[in-house]
Amino acid sequence: MREASLDPIRIAASLGAGRGRDARRVEGGSDTVIWRVELPDGPVAVRLFRSDQGAAAEREAEALAAAHAGGVPVPAVIARGTWEGRPVTVIGWCTGETVVARLLGAPDRAEAVGLSFGRTQAAIHRVAAPAGWRADGWRGWVPAAVLPAPDEAAPRALLHLDFHPMNVLVEGETVTAVLDWVNARAGDPRADVARTYSILVADPGVGTFDRRVVRAFRRGWRAGYEELNGQLRDMAPFVSWAGKVMAHDLQHRLSDAQLDRIIAWTAGWDRRALRRGDTVPGGPVAQR
Repeated sequence: MREASLDPIRIAASLGAGRGRDARRVEGGSDTVIWRVELPDGPVAVRLFRSDQGAAAEREAEALAAAHAGGVPVPAVIARGTWEGRPVTVIGWCTGETVVARLLGAPDRAEAVGLSFGRTQAAIHRVAAPAGWRADGWRGWVPAAVLPAPDEAAPRALLHLDFHPMNVLVEGETVTAVLDWVNARAGDPRADVARTYSILVADPGVGTFDRRVVRAFRRGWRAGYEELNGQLRDMAPFVSWAGKVMAHDLQHRLSDAQLDRIIAWTAGWDRRALRRGDTVPGGPVAQR
């Protein structure tokens, strides 16, 4: 089915969310289609998944429920169902602008925004993952030989695993919503922090920002995270894993040169993981 032929107003109405009067496509969700639909009670987001993403849609709904119960600002799930064999979720429309937009508009506030960003990620890790989620589910994303062996006693925290400045909304320096939970898993918070660190340091898109702004933002992120959850240790294996995830996730969107840089950066973390003892600069991570 061609996306141009889809009618989000009909989709929302079919799920009992209400009859909309206007809809427009919005950015966000590389694997899904998202519209803003104006309903009588206010706007909602209609998110249409691929037909093979039923498990992802279910996981996101469970993660949103857990995060909301834990006090994390997330959109409310209004309705769920299917449309022409494709999973659909209708969620409340959240106010605010992305962290990226805030940094572009007010670069002098980068550290303060980073502080709220870090506190929010720390708050997520204080939430228990939904019952029944595997504690090591995040490991299956890519193979990573340097990770420590699975531990039955390891934390079963809620992990976002795509916590970056495009998926977090703010008003001023206050986080108003954390979006896009399809990658959510249970497990060790270090995996989630490493994933964010890899994006803030090695993603080619970060190179479009003033380095001073990025450094200030990462300082705030570190301070905000450690304020609530303390300093994380033995991080190198997790950063190595996160680098492999990035290369796997972006391999079809990057040039060979960009991909080679990520692979080389990750190889450096492989070596650190084997010898240990380093401290990661500019992120809430350190090693014994």
